[in-house]
Order: sequence, then structure tokens, then C-alpha cells
Amino acid sequence: IMASTIKRSVAADCGGNAIYGNQVSDCRGETTGSDTGIYANYTALNCSGYCSGNGSGLYAATAQNCYGYASGSGYGLNATIAQNSYGFNSSGSGILTTTAQNCYGYSSGSGYGLYATVAFGCSSFSYSGVALSAYLANLCVAITSVGTTQSVSYKYNMP
Repeated sequence: IMASTIKRSVAADCGGNAIYGNQVSDCRGETTGSDTGIYANYTALNCSGYCSGNGSGLYAATAQNCYGYASGSGYGLNATIAQNSYGFNSSGSGILTTTAQNCYGYSSGSGYGLYATVAFGCSSFSYSGVALSAYLANLCVAITSVGTTQSVSYKYNMP
């Protein structure tokens, strides 16, 4: 599905970008290729994007209340600004963002759970990678099984 504004839509079993638009809300996109489940040039709101190939689950300039899942080398969720969102990757990184607020990033492989410039009120997990990598983090929690818990230059109100 490709349009400027896309609402309440589902695209599944796609080989390329499942949903591609400027403003995307209340949508679910699933791709099997190396593209993106949901690609929003500007805003994704209440969306779920899935990629079973090497692409990303969801990409947006701003992702709010979104879920991104990827199983390959891409990112679960890739956004400039992520708020109240969740990114999961079974081998790569959960969330890649400049600013994360109240987000959860998860990597069951060696990728980053959450990789951000600024993280506020976030949680992250990585099985064997770095759970949280940020320049500035405030009120965040990072957990890992065998990897590095956190790599934060400036942290506040954190262990």
C-alpha cells in the first residue's frame, strides 16, 4: 500500500515495503523481503510493522505507540523520535533512534536492545550485545544475559 495518508489498513506477505506513506496510523504491515513492514516518511501512530527478512519492522521520522519486529539484520524499530514504542529483533537490534521516551528495546541476539542519542524512561534487553547504548540516559533500565548492560556517556537516576 502506497499513499500519502494511510489509516486502518493491513498489508501482509509483501516482498517489498508493505505500507509506505507520509502519515500512517492504526496500520499493520508485514514484509518477507529486505524492505520495511511499515515505512512512514513523517509519522507512524499506533502501528505494527514486521519483517521476516533482513529489513526493518517499522521506520518513521516519528513513531508513537508503535511496535516493530525484525528477525534479520535490520532493526525492529528505526525512528528519529520514538515515544511509547517497542522494538524487537531476534538477531539484530531492537530500536535505533535519536530520541527515545518510554520505549522498550529488545534483542534476543547480539545486537543493541536500544541504541539512542537520548533515552528517557526506557527499558532495554540484549542477550549477548549491549542492552542500552546512549549519549544521555535518564531513568532507564538495561538488562543483559551475557553481554554489556549499558554504554552511556551521561546517565542520571540510573544504576
